[in-house]
Amino acid sequence: MARVSTQKARKDYPDQGIVKGDTYYKWTLRPGGRYSKGVLYRSARLPRPSQLTSNAFRSSLYSLQEQVDDLTTENAHTDREGIVEEIRALGEDQREKFDNMPEGLQQGDTGQLLEGRADACGEWADELEGIDLSELEQDYRPEDHDSEEAWEELKQEKVDELQGIEYNGD
Repeated sequence: MARVSTQKARKDYPDQGIVKGDTYYKWTLRPGGRYSKGVLYRSARLPRPSQLTSNAFRSSLYSLQEQVDDLTTENAHTDREGIVEEIRALGEDQREKFDNMPEGLQQGDTGQLLEGRADACGEWADELEGIDLSELEQDYRPEDHDSEEAWEELKQEKVDELQGIEYNGD
């Protein structure tokens, strides 16, 4: 991952929303490897993990985990479906890459890595789908819960349960 540093702006960077005197974050991605010059990034906000890697799979993976982490009680039951679909698509991409490799290479390290990633994505999606969110789709009904506060706690527990599930692969 890239190393992030903070700096005080000596001039304006209007494309990033940074004005002279602001403290901002900067980092460099080196898509060509360790000895390439790389691309410099600046941001007024702390970058997320998905922004700190040039690996397409890891960037997508971190982005999906960020989406899960950003779920709230208001959007969890609707947004989970889209996230699960994206996770399955990421797994299918890895499976396609594996299938397109010559058979001799499929048993090598790279082939096993791709196959493991595809399987881990499928397991992650299955775990997310396995959590029952039907309660989040309903409105508060006093006869079903002790109080509105208990209802909100129940909803937050479901979101916390979703956020506790992470990708378990390489």
